[in-house]
Amino acid sequence: MSSLGYVHPRPFSLHSGYRTHRGSAPRPVAEQLDEEDIYVWDGNYYALAVTERLGLEDSGGMVRMGPVHYNTLEEIGRFGEKLGRIAAGIT
Repeated sequence: MSSLGYVHPRPFSLHSGYRTHRGSAPRPVAEQLDEEDIYVWDGNYYALAVTERLGLEDSGGMVRMGPVHYNTLEEIGRFGEKLGRIAAGIT
């Protein structure tokens, strides 16, 4: 994974900033997470200028998780585990 913007020193913490995984479009990643009942969004979230500046708009934007309001602590743990498997190519 490549880091863009601020990234907290602990990967996949609640404050992990922006991360990209080159070669993985946001929509398939979101769909794989959905298969595990982990609900995320893909796209630019009305932040078009940000995704354009980061060079991510043409590939579909980013995957966004709302850990505070939309997910339980157990789901956040499962999110980190599943995202790690996706990044490693193990689905």
